[in-house]
Amino acid sequence: MNKRIWIALIALLTIGDAWSGEGWGPEIIEFQFESTDKIETMIWISGFSYSSSEILSSVGCFDKPVLVASKELIQAINAKYSGETITSEQATVVLGEYLRSEYSCPAYNKAKQ
Repeated sequence: MNKRIWIALIALLTIGDAWSGEGWGPEIIEFQFESTDKIETMIWISGFSYSSSEILSSVGCFDKPVLVASKELIQAINAKYSGETITSEQATVVLGEYLRSEYSCPAYNKAKQ
């Protein structure tokens, strides 16, 4: 599959969640992510969410499948950078700190072993 189809599928999944009545979507993003629009930001966050979920599951952090929700990741960035323009590196640092604090796991978080 080419890159455009993947981007479209991720966007539809992300937007579908926003429209499903779960109370989140582009409107909860309170930061500017580099030079992207809010839909592109949601796609980046969604990818981070799925990859984080897979990494945490694959190293044995969860007894059952768990999804690190995109909404909670957006809220973590909002808490630190509301009203600011940030880079992907800044977002990654904040999200790494958030995951280590919220998803304690010996394999993932050596400080809590």
